Amino acid sequence: MKGRKTGGRKKGTKNKRDQVRAQIIEAALPQLPEHLRDISPLEAMLICMKWSLQQKDRAGILAAAAPFCHARLTSAEVRVTNPASGMTDEELKAEIALLERRIKGDETVH
Repeated sequence: MKGRKTGGRKKGTKNKRDQVRAQIIEAALPQLPEHLRDISPLEAMLICMKWSLQQKDRAGILAAAAPFCHARLTSAEVRVTNPASGMTDEELKAEIALLERRIKGDETVH
């Protein structure tokens, strides 16, 4: 029988890096102009990207906002069926003739 886990950080407690990040953000918020306090992470990344481009610092900055702007492609299962696969040559010719008449605008074809 396994005993309870002892020691370690309690669930929900931030690690040092997260604590430092939260302190930096908390200290910077009062210095930000009002219109920048409620921007989304995407808007913040785009601002940083534009600033870096103005400073001619292009190292990796172009890809920073891409995951937020462009969805990743996922694979999908596609099934293609051919309704003409079981038709005889005569049936195919009749179907083609019918489609050609429809294309030409023959009103009698339904």
